[in-house]
Amino acid sequence: MPRLKGHLKKVKKGNLKALLNIPNNCIHRGGRLKKDSGTIVCPSYIIIEHDGCVASSGCDAVAVHWGKRRALLIEVKCGNISQHDARKAVRQLRACYAYYKDKLKSFEFIPIFLKERGKRLEIYARKELDGMKGLLRKNSGDDLSLIK
Repeated sequence: MPRLKGHLKKVKKGNLKALLNIPNNCIHRGGRLKKDSGTIVCPSYIIIEHDGCVASSGCDAVAVHWGKRRALLIEVKCGNISQHDARKAVRQLRACYAYYKDKLKSFEFIPIFLKERGKRLEIYARKELDGMKGLLRKNSGDDLSLIK
């Protein structure tokens, strides 16, 4: 996903809710969010629960860091991952990118596929995930704030 530049340099943390039109119960400032049997850990980021809270489709969560001008688009899958699951995850991440690209214009978007630790990722699922440029595969519970 391309690095985007734009007009948001003067936007402050307090304006996140107004800028993105997000309900209060969708913003998680503690740096942790349990979603679909997986745990999103990102201590220095504000985590926005997207799927089922902000919109009815798209990725599970978006972690935003104002200082780094970075948004992590996160999709969580549990259990063994098939090609169908991987294809659906890629589609959800792309939908999430389309939703936020105009709202967070100066941010770098990093898509992340979060899977349950120790669960199998089929060969064709790997190929499907590798088809999305810039996608990172991480395990549930990994600290996503350490991504460079």
